Amino acid sequence: MEGKAATAKRIFAGIKAVIIKDDFKRATAMIEQALATDDEFAKGRNIRLAHWLVMGANWSLINQLISSNTNSLQTRGWLNSILSPRPVNEAGQPISWLTYPAIEFIESFVRSDWSVFEWGGGSSTLWWSERVSKVHTIEHNRQFHDTIIQQIEPNVTLRLCEAHGEYVDAITSSQGGPFDVIVIDGEERNACARTALQYLKPNGMIVYDNSDRLMYRDGFEFLSGSGLKRIDFFGLIPSYVYKNCTSIFFFDDKFMRPDILPSDKISCVGSTCSQAAGE
Repeated sequence: MEGKAATAKRIFAGIKAVIIKDDFKRATAMIEQALATDDEFAKGRNIRLAHWLVMGANWSLINQLISSNTNSLQTRGWLNSILSPRPVNEAGQPISWLTYPAIEFIESFVRSDWSVFEWGGGSSTLWWSERVSKVHTIEHNRQFHDTIIQQIEPNVTLRLCEAHGEYVDAITSSQGGPFDVIVIDGEERNACARTALQYLKPNGMIVYDNSDRLMYRDGFEFLSGSGLKRIDFFGLIPSYVYKNCTSIFFFDDKFMRPDILPSDKISCVGSTCSQAAGE
């Protein structure tokens, strides 16, 4: 007789097979039945199951009930990223794994001659490489590094640094510094925050992701006490149903001089309701 764990595994595999066929209505029914009959079915699968239930909503009907292209969950690519699961926009193009408000803020000021340093690579590496002159990325995970390196453009330098000290100190040996942007979105964030400041241009910015986490508080407080100005961007993030905080640190706010009005802005994560309506 098939054991309970084996049964749950088989049912989950069946749900995945249905998801691959984009039959979310059937998948929803299967998930609801599995949860009703097995109290532990969601264990270890809860986030994925929650995401599939979100996709199981009648999005076609929802879109019929509101003005065309005003469903921000769709037009910003959030639904795509939930299904992927990776940070992408509606067209399937990679975006940074930051809060959506932070992404839209940064893209308003980014310049093609900028040099960017990242602790933590991924979709953000691809997003930055399309917009700036040079990207230096440090990644600690070998498997992830090997995946990213297959996708990068010539203006990206990607390094694998698995050791703690090597990872944090990698910025000291990276050509192209000081940098216009330093992204802290990987390992050892507290140590990286303490190292980053001396490699930032006077008019540059530090992007500190997941700044709402207590485990990253030491680095956050260090930057906050270093004379830097700060803006916190709380909001929904790609690929998950919850919100995080991304903080932007800077000395000089001169970079915050957008050349375009909000009504004219074309964002990588979709239009506003007014823009879609032509108001």
